[in-house]
Amino acid sequence: MASGKNFVVSAVTVAMLIFVIFMLGLNDSKDSGEMMLQSEKDIIETAVAAGNFTTLAAALEAADLIETLKGPGPFTVFAPTDDAFEKLDKATLNELLKPESKEKLANILKHHVVNEKIILKGRQLKTLNDDKLFANDLGEITVNDAIIVARNIPASNGVIHVIDTVLIPSEDENKRTAMKIISTAINLGVPLYNSHNQPACAAVYESALKDRMEMPDDVVSPQSKRKISEVFQETSKKDDPGKKAWDYREVLDKISSELKHSMEMMKL
Repeated sequence: MASGKNFVVSAVTVAMLIFVIFMLGLNDSKDSGEMMLQSEKDIIETAVAAGNFTTLAAALEAADLIETLKGPGPFTVFAPTDDAFEKLDKATLNELLKPESKEKLANILKHHVVNEKIILKGRQLKTLNDDKLFANDLGEITVNDAIIVARNIPASNGVIHVIDTVLIPSEDENKRTAMKIISTAINLGVPLYNSHNQPACAAVYESALKDRMEMPDDVVSPQSKRKISEVFQETSKKDDPGKKAWDYREVLDKISSELKHSMEMMKL
């Protein structure tokens, strides 16, 4: 286990980052909403004025969704930048922009829009195409596989959160998201534990487990949720944060193994 001065400072910095993220701005309280400046531009006008959503604007036009997002809303749009679209294979993007792909393109774009105004926090969201997104504030601010690089940009009919990756609906998307959040928690927790900050490690693992309880049963099984409930009951009787962290980690590992097995079965 590393224990040098630089490592300890790094771990403390991570702990402080987690504290700041949880304490500042990542909630949907009235205060957070009031802190946002009012805008006279709607979501489409705001995105066009920003200058780095030209591909998104072209895709929305090709899918006939411009008028939808100029409607009264309120909407929350997770808006991929032009750089995010650059990550897609060019042939795939060109195919999506063809008239005959209009329905498929519209389904992908609707997967980025929630029909209510959301000030970000860790929570489950329902999109316009009735899929689920999972906004997460553990370490990085993410929604499914995308990192949110700018958030809470106001528009007259909603809010925009800028993301670095296009969200493609898939059968195993929610399971991949659950796996990513678990791995993020473990990657944050291990250096905290190794730097003798067991309380922070336990807090990270506990937060990840609580978020998994909110996921649908077809993502995190009822059996796994029972394991989470049981470990919370058991750890409530323990004072040692190190033992709590290990108990939480054991359950996270079991859920991770279950998710991997489920995803492998889906490929068969």
